[in-house]
Amino acid sequence: MKICLLLSLLSSLIISNVGATPTFNRPIQKALDTTGTIYEDLSEAKVKAYYSDVKVGDKGETLLTKLDTILKKNIKKCNYGSGTSANSKAWNGYYLTERNWELSPLESSELSGSYKTSGIWINQLYCKSPLYISNSINSGEYKYLDNNGVEVTNTFASSNRQIDREHVFAKSYGFNGGDISYENLTVGCDPHNLHAGEHQGNSAAHNNLPYGVVVNKSATTTTAYTSKMTGESVGYTGLDKNGIKVYEPPEQDKGDIARTCFYMAACYHKYDEHGGTDIFPALTLTNDSNTTKTKDVKQTATSPAEYGQLDALLDWHKADPVSNFEIHRNNLIYNSVGLNRNPFIDYPDWVDACFAPSKSVGATFESLNKFAEKKFVISSSTPLSFRSDQNLDFSSIKFTFTGVDVGTQDIYAKVKGVETKLTSTTKLDEGTYKIYAKFKLDDQSYTSNELDLTIVSSDLKINIPETYKDGNDLKIKIGENIIPQITTTYKDNAATFKMINVDNDEEIFDTSTLQNGIYNIRFDVKYGTETYSSGTYKLTVLRKSGNLHDLVLEIDESKAKLKYAQFEKFDSIGIKVTLDDIDITSTATLINKAGEKMTSDYQIVGFDKIEIHAEFELDGIKYTSNSFTIQGELSIVQILIIAGVILATLLLLVIFIGTSKSRKKKRKQVKTFENVVKKASKAINNNKKRR
Repeated sequence: MKICLLLSLLSSLIISNVGATPTFNRPIQKALDTTGTIYEDLSEAKVKAYYSDVKVGDKGETLLTKLDTILKKNIKKCNYGSGTSANSKAWNGYYLTERNWELSPLESSELSGSYKTSGIWINQLYCKSPLYISNSINSGEYKYLDNNGVEVTNTFASSNRQIDREHVFAKSYGFNGGDISYENLTVGCDPHNLHAGEHQGNSAAHNNLPYGVVVNKSATTTTAYTSKMTGESVGYTGLDKNGIKVYEPPEQDKGDIARTCFYMAACYHKYDEHGGTDIFPALTLTNDSNTTKTKDVKQTATSPAEYGQLDALLDWHKADPVSNFEIHRNNLIYNSVGLNRNPFIDYPDWVDACFAPSKSVGATFESLNKFAEKKFVISSSTPLSFRSDQNLDFSSIKFTFTGVDVGTQDIYAKVKGVETKLTSTTKLDEGTYKIYAKFKLDDQSYTSNELDLTIVSSDLKINIPETYKDGNDLKIKIGENIIPQITTTYKDNAATFKMINVDNDEEIFDTSTLQNGIYNIRFDVKYGTETYSSGTYKLTVLRKSGNLHDLVLEIDESKAKLKYAQFEKFDSIGIKVTLDDIDITSTATLINKAGEKMTSDYQIVGFDKIEIHAEFELDGIKYTSNSFTIQGELSIVQILIIAGVILATLLLLVIFIGTSKSRKKKRKQVKTFENVVKKASKAINNNKKRR
């Protein structure tokens, strides 16, 4: 078989560049064509096809059961002393699966032969620095890189400076002891679980302890471990938050370890005596794993072996995401052994779906080898448009989180500036609203994108030419027929309509026959066997002259009061005000020349003529009518009183005059008498003189 490799190459970093600190997770570059070989990293489509039985949204027991079946389907047992292909030596497998492809890229000579087993750099668990294998693993000299990136040469030594075959998921939890050796079990030789591990980290520190977080690194119960190969820290053993003794590995390995443990708990989820003595144990992860819970393979038939600690592994999985090294290692095992894959390297989101289902929406295929973007999306298969009198129907909306249907969620909209939760019975004014949904997962709240929600007066749409629009109503001039220019649709289909006069429920066939006035109309549409009606529109018919309206004040002289006595109250009976022949008497205002309102408590004072007109405001325009005059006058009683006053005055005058004449006559008579007396006296005096 032609051998090629899809790998990450760093042309700027070569072994001879010993002065630089290496980076071990660079982007992969294609140097050689690896298509169809054991070195190929599968495409996203091929990876997805491998998990074809998994459905979007699967989680918990459902997803674990499906993965148990998928991962065991083509699984092959490897000899503990062998590795990448059935019955080949395991140590040889590490030269392939643990190789540091950045520091030791594939060489052209390997394309036509076997991969190299010496003169290469390999990664080992629990040590940050890779090892350069000069001869073979655990034999002769090796090199490592110190903190400055400088190569340091040392020699392998038994039980001190060596690489171990590390069972990440400790074998004493479900597949060691009893009458079947782990070396004879598929699970005991699974290359996904068997990593090359630094000896101190494996044997002295990890041993058979569960993984976890040591809460107090300086406690007397805590032990720190140092590599005999490179001198760097390989972790701590001590008590976790629950008081259980655990092993906490170096930071750079925590994610790899977590995903390996998740793989083991998924691949060996169910107990299965599929091959006689080659039993598949039942393994699980908990937060209460300790060395008292170790089991051999047959004991897991009744209850699974518990390993952990689960919460720590979940945290490490997120904190230390999938690396390029893991991705390529996963593909190398799958391709070279014809074995299986680690699904949690392929789809990191599946970890929560399997082991923390309450915090997950389920399996998603949104993102390969990395966490899917936590994106909450709503979409609708149909436009969201409803009549204002209809209930809102959101059944066409699909709610997805990371591509997984999460079922119906609460929908909101800003209504008059206030966030409002919408239900089927929420009543909204006509208009367009931006609606969105909210979703909560693992104490985190997510807000979706927005969709348009349109509220219309009716599913029946009336299309009126702009020339004839008056707001939401219609306006034409006498003699114009607007009917041929109006179109209607019902549920977006053209519909034939009838214009109905709402006041008499008669059809208007031709608006050119209408007289000046305001008409209430509706549109009736027959759709199928049912008739649907629009709301009511106002149709205003104007005069041909272009004047909007004529305001006329009319007087019925047989009823109207045109003459008023002093202090008599105004009476509007017999007065009629029309606007384009429409009676608006009740809403118009009567005004006198002085600008005073002629209300029923207005009193007529004086004898002047009072000029009255009507005023009315429509659409912001004030109209003034013609005028008429009322006359103030005296009543009969008032006339009689005045006449009586005059007669009395005349009588007094007569009496005064008569009295005056009598006095004058008497004065004349006295004077005459005096004259007679004077004459007599004079005569006597004259007579005396004669004597």
